[in-house]
Amino acid sequence: MRAKILLFLKDRPANAHKVAKSLIIDYKTARYHLDLLVKNGILDIINKEKYGSLYIPSAMLVADWEMYNEVWRAVGKDLGRSL
Repeated sequence: MRAKILLFLKDRPANAHKVAKSLIIDYKTARYHLDLLVKNGILDIINKEKYGSLYIPSAMLVADWEMYNEVWRAVGKDLGRSL
């Protein structure tokens, strides 16, 4: 699920509601995963104190995006999945 969230947010910032709606998951599930990604420095939040805060990839993720893609491809291949 977190990989899908990262792929979704790669091209556009979005709030938790938009992530949940676009990925067809429960809002609380989206928030849980988004909060973990923020806690681990993978996502950043714009307007953190306001309703509808936007999530964006962190500078760390942007800098290491190719490495993330390589890992995802390897895992996806091993699991018989494709992007």
